[in-house]
Amino acid sequence: MMHSIINTSAPKINLRIQSHHQDLYDIDSHHQKTLRQIVSLGPDMRKFAIYLCRNSNDADDLVQETALKAISKSDQYQPNTNLRAWLYTIMRNNFYTSCYKRAREKPGDLDCASDIPVEDCDTAYWHLRMTEVSSAMRLISPHLSQAIKLVAMDGYSYQRASEIIGCNIGTLKSRVNRGRAALRNRLGEDQMVTA
Repeated sequence: MMHSIINTSAPKINLRIQSHHQDLYDIDSHHQKTLRQIVSLGPDMRKFAIYLCRNSNDADDLVQETALKAISKSDQYQPNTNLRAWLYTIMRNNFYTSCYKRAREKPGDLDCASDIPVEDCDTAYWHLRMTEVSSAMRLISPHLSQAIKLVAMDGYSYQRASEIIGCNIGTLKSRVNRGRAALRNRLGEDQMVTA
């Protein structure tokens, strides 16, 4: 008898979930059957999630995301087709989307001040440098300087900063990028940055 090294005790999914303000017990028998099948495939989904994520915590999150998406879209499932393949497709797409987001939101190495070696603390130099940056910030467009201040100086996430400003996250990222380029230009550091 072979024992599995993967813990298949996935978190239980409660069938008493509200879906579009309608109790699941009021849904027709086809949807109830589909939902029960989704829940019964939980351990298999967890195995596939662990294969994708290589981390049980992330795998549990991925299973939960997949189950919620599948339950909310269960009306799109075609009866008499492979439910496991449908769920695995949803899971794989969720996994790829999260990977793309993490890669897209990764801070650039050129922007990371912690990688710049500091030999000794020259307070006069850093005071002068801060004065130059402050002056350059006042010379660039206000919407660019606000985006840089929130993300780079105040440490807000792109998501939170976009909510504060009241714009889309993509717009905010564009403003931060253009603002950094404008600052480098104002500070005469264009030649130092390479792609």
